[in-house]
Order: sequence, then C-alpha cells, then structure tokens
Amino acid sequence: MPVPKRVLDKVVAAVQLINVGVRDLKKFDSRSFSGYRGNVSTNPRDARPHIHQMAIAIDAMANRYANVTLERDKTYLRKREKEGPSDFTLGFHPGCMIAQ
Repeated sequence: MPVPKRVLDKVVAAVQLINVGVRDLKKFDSRSFSGYRGNVSTNPRDARPHIHQMAIAIDAMANRYANVTLERDKTYLRKREKEGPSDFTLGFHPGCMIAQ
C-alpha cells in the first residue's frame, strides 16, 4: 500500500529536522514550539545533544523511505551498538525493509 504524499512529506521534514539538530544545535533549539512539552527540561546542563540511541535503524529508514542521509552523529553511532538493531526493539529487522 503506498504511503500518502502528505504523510511522506511529514516524514521527510522530520528527518531533515534531525539533521538540523545534528549540524546546528542552536538553530534547532531556536525553533518556536507551542504544544505541550510534558516531561522536559530547558536547562542546558540537562542536554544530551545526540540522536537517541533507541532510535534503532533511524538512519536506514530515513535513507530508504525519505531518501535523506542522516548526518553522522558519533554519540548516536557509539551508543546504539548496545541497543540493537533487533526484531524485538524495532518490531522487525531493519535489513528486511523493502523499498516502495
């Protein structure tokens, strides 16, 4: 089943935003946000500026589905080694994805 263009456009924009965060954290943080933030700290001492290690195979999926290559985030690449990828954490093995 094809992904609707509206949904695909949101996925591409989200992946591009991840790249902004990796390349330029100040630019990423300067975005306005009006929604509920929930459990968030705005104290810079609490910041852990990297793609979260539990974003298993986000780089492979970004490349395959959004045709966007994620910026190299050394901390993410180092920390994700302890997390997977695995069928359990992701729901499927990322090597089994098929192109649309």
